[in-house]
Amino acid sequence: MLKTERYLLLKAERFVRGYSCFVILVVFHLVFGLSEGSAKFAVDLEDNEFAEFEEFDVDQDLNHKGAKRMYGDSSPLPTHGPPLTDNPAGGKHYEEDKTSESEDYGIVEDEFGDEFSSVGDQAEFVDALDSKGARKTRKDSVPTLKIADVPAQLKHWHDYSVELGFIVALLLYLVNYVYGKTKNFNLASAWFDANRDFLAENFSIVGDDGLSQEVSHNVMIKESDSSYAIWCSGRQGCLGMLAQLKLIKRQDLSSVLIGFFRPRYDTVSIKFTLCPEEMDPYVFAVGQRRSLVKVVADSSDLVVPSMYCSEKKSAEKLGLPSNFTVYSELGEVAANIVDPKFTAAVAKYPGCIDYLHISDQYVASKPNESESTTKPPVTSKVVILVLNVPGRLNATEKDVLCLKPLLPLAFHIFEKARRFRLSREAKQKAEKNRQCVQESFLKTTHAQRQEAAQQRREERARERKERLLAEEDPEKQRRLEKLELKKERKKMQPRVKQLKIKAT
Repeated sequence: MLKTERYLLLKAERFVRGYSCFVILVVFHLVFGLSEGSAKFAVDLEDNEFAEFEEFDVDQDLNHKGAKRMYGDSSPLPTHGPPLTDNPAGGKHYEEDKTSESEDYGIVEDEFGDEFSSVGDQAEFVDALDSKGARKTRKDSVPTLKIADVPAQLKHWHDYSVELGFIVALLLYLVNYVYGKTKNFNLASAWFDANRDFLAENFSIVGDDGLSQEVSHNVMIKESDSSYAIWCSGRQGCLGMLAQLKLIKRQDLSSVLIGFFRPRYDTVSIKFTLCPEEMDPYVFAVGQRRSLVKVVADSSDLVVPSMYCSEKKSAEKLGLPSNFTVYSELGEVAANIVDPKFTAAVAKYPGCIDYLHISDQYVASKPNESESTTKPPVTSKVVILVLNVPGRLNATEKDVLCLKPLLPLAFHIFEKARRFRLSREAKQKAEKNRQCVQESFLKTTHAQRQEAAQQRREERARERKERLLAEEDPEKQRRLEKLELKKERKKMQPRVKQLKIKAT
C-alpha cells in the first residue's frame, strides 16, 4: 500500500509540475504580446501629432459598432443627445443639438486666446461627413496613391546621329585600310614576280634584305604600307640597283579622298649606282614638265642657279612630246642619250615614262640653307628612271604588267651612260664647271671655317692655362708662364718680311 501511495503521489507531483510550467508559458506569452502591442501603439501615438483625436475617433467607432451589435444593423443608433420623439418641436430641438454637437466636435481651442486664431486652419481638424451622415475616419479621408503605367521612353536612333556617324566613319576607315594595304601589296608583288627572272639574268643577287650576314634572295623589303623596295647587286660597272615602288596611300582614307580631286600615279623608281670610274662628268635630265619641276626643287645638281644646268632646252627638237622638258649640261649628251629607242618607248607608252635623271653630282638629300656645313656634300654617279603605272587610283595588276617592256629600256640607258665618253672640249668644260662650283662653295663657307679655326685656337689656349694652373711645382709653373708671355708678345709684333739684297 505504501508503495502504491508513493507512486501515485509521484505521478500527481509530476502532473502538477508540468501543468504549472504550461500555465507559466501561456501567461508569459500573453503578457509579452500585450506589452509589444502597447509599445507599438505608443510609438504610433508619439509619431502622430493628432493621435489624441484619432483615439477619440476610435472610441466612437467602437461604441458605434457595439451599438450596431445590440440594436441590429437596420435599427437607428442611439445618440448622446435626448431621445427622439414625434413632437416636431422635439425633433427640431434634437436636430439643433445634433448640429451644434457636430460643429463643436473636433474643434481645438487655443490656450493663447484668439490672438493667433486666424493663423490656424480649423477645417483640417473637422472630419468630413459622408452622404449618409456617418463620420469618416482619418484613414478614409487619406487619398490612395495611384501609380500610372508610364511606358519606357526609348530614344529614337535619330538622337544618336553623331555617334552613328563616328562609328560608320571608323568602320569605313578600317575597311579601307585593309583593302588598300592588301591592294598595294598585290601590286608590288605582281611587278616583282613579273620581272624576277629578268633581274636574275642581269644581277647575281636579287632581293637582298641587307640585314642578315648571309646573302638572301627574292626578298621584297616593305618600307611602309605604300612603299616597297628591291635591292639587286652583282653587275659589272654597277655598285647596285634599287627598285622602289612608291604606291598611292590606298590604306589612308584621307589620301584616297584627296586623290579624287588631285589624281596621282603609282610610280616605279629604278636607280643604278655606278662605280666612280665608269662615267664621265655630266648632268642630264629629261621628263614630263610637271614632274621635273619637283625634281629640280629637291636636287642640288639640277637647280637653276647651279653651274651644271643653268637653262632648260626644248624637247621637240629631240623628237619628244611637247609636255617634256630637257635639262642638259652639255649638248652632245642629250643627242647621245635620247636615241630612237628612247623616243619610240615614249611614243608607245605615253604617260608611263615620268623622267630620266643622269648625274655624277647626285646628292641623296639636298642640304638645308640654314644648316652650316664646312665640308662639301658627298656625291655619287647615278642613273634614275621613274615609270608611272597607268590607271592611277584604279590601277590593277594588269596595269603593272604593262611596265614589263620598259625595264630593259632602263638597262639600255644605264649601259649607254656608262660607256658614253665626252669630247675633249666638253670634258674640259665639265671640269671647269665643277671647279667653279667648288670655289663658290669654299667662298660661302670661308667665314664658317674661320670661325671654326678661331674656336680651335681658343680651345688650345684654354687647355694651356688649365695645365698651368694645375701645375704644383713653382719653378715649372714659372717657366710655363714665361713661355706664354713670349707667345703673346710674338703675336703682338707686326709681321715684317726681310729682303736680302745682294751687292753687285
